[in-house]
Amino acid sequence: MTGLQKREKWIHPQENIKLDQIVILIDRNQPCLQWRLGRVIELHPGDDGVVRVVTLKTSQGVFKRNVRSLCLLPID
Repeated sequence: MTGLQKREKWIHPQENIKLDQIVILIDRNQPCLQWRLGRVIELHPGDDGVVRVVTLKTSQGVFKRNVRSLCLLPID
C-alpha cells in the first residue's frame, strides 16, 4: 500500500469523519488508481460516540463501509 493513509496507534484522539466528506474507498482487489471516490451520506457512531462505520454514495450505488477501509481526502 502506498502512503495515502497515516497509521497511528489509537491512543491519540482523532477527529471523527464528517457528513459530505469526500473519501477514497480502499479495495484490496483493485490497483490504487482504480479505487472509487465516494461521499459520506450517513454516520453510524458507536456507543462511545466514535464513528466507525459510514454510508457512502458513489457513482455505482450506496455502500456501508468501515472507516478503516477509507482514505479521507483533504478537500473542504
